Parts: sequence; C-alpha cells; structure tokens
Amino acid sequence: MPVEPQFPFGHGLSYSPLALENLSVAEKFQTGEDVLASVDVVNQGAIAGEATIFLFIRDVVASVARPLLELKGVAKITLAPGARESVHLPVPASAFAFPNAEFQPTIEPGHFELSVGLSADRTRLLTVSIEAIVD
Repeated sequence: MPVEPQFPFGHGLSYSPLALENLSVAEKFQTGEDVLASVDVVNQGAIAGEATIFLFIRDVVASVARPLLELKGVAKITLAPGARESVHLPVPASAFAFPNAEFQPTIEPGHFELSVGLSADRTRLLTVSIEAIVD
C-alpha cells in the first residue's frame, strides 16, 4: 500500500475546475521584511467556483530540520465561469521564523521555497525560490 494520503489537505474544495498561474514574488528580501506574493486564479469551468489558495513556505537549509511544507497563508476567492483574477498573499516576516536550538524565534539568511496551490499536493504546487538576506 502507498504511504501517501489518499487525498492531500485541501483536496476537493471546489466543484469547478480551477487553475493557478503566474506566481510572482521578489527574488530577495531582507530578514525581518514582509513579502508579498501574487498569483492568478483561473476558473476553467462552466459554473462559478470558489478557490481556496494555500501558501506554503519551506526553509531549504536551516540549522534545525524544517518540514517540507509549512502552511503560512490562506486566501479565498469566488470566480464566475471563465474568469481570471489576481490574488495577493501577504507573508509577514514572522512566517519565516522558527525556534532555533535554544528555542528562540529566529530567521536565518538563505534560500526559501514559497509555494501556492489549491491543495497540499506537492506535485501540483507553483513554487519559486527566494533568498533571505541579513539586514
């Protein structure tokens, strides 16, 4: 038997086929600085649909092992048939922090992966790499 869940978190939240396109975010940001991600949502169906967009962050190399996906934001949007709209997802600086070895919140410089999707299915996420730079 496969070890993956049968359905990923967020699966099946809309009756209309929806797609995400054009994920954009700044390539670099200062640690302690907020980040704004934007993505286009397209309703490809013949009926109105509501999209729940999940935003995940992954610290690629950290001093403490980090999860592959950390849910850091959610947005909802309702679209008419064939409609397209941009959704902006603010990511506060605190979303990049994690407890270090001394259990103090820290944001380490380095590479992060920022992903958006309609579920937590990693094969269907739009992902960009961004870099945190020390103040």
